[in-house]
Amino acid sequence: MQPDLAIIIKYLEPGLVPMVDYVIEDASDGIGPFIAQWNVETPTQPTQPEIDAARPAALAANLNTKNLKLREDLGPSVYKMDLAIVTQIQSMIGAAVTVATPQMQTLLDELAAIDAAYPVT
Repeated sequence: MQPDLAIIIKYLEPGLVPMVDYVIEDASDGIGPFIAQWNVETPTQPTQPEIDAARPAALAANLNTKNLKLREDLGPSVYKMDLAIVTQIQSMIGAAVTVATPQMQTLLDELAAIDAAYPVT
């Protein structure tokens, strides 16, 4: 299941226009979204292994973009408060779970990457 397919395609090929250059559909069959149409010759349609390999970086970039947008929209003081809440949740999750699932570890790694890339001053 690939619920983040649109984010990954946008990350891999930022110059392409959704619904023009490619179409993502979901047949509601439990499999999830898929590339229904790829309307350009170059770049070629990404393979499933390419999509899978790009997923962590694409999601991190998407979170970084959202983080910057929050910082612009909310202003520094509200952003710091929001970051404090996220940090508190991180510590609560870490304290409550002795072995993190791969998904939880990915989330924690992505939050740490955002904190490192965009320190609050």
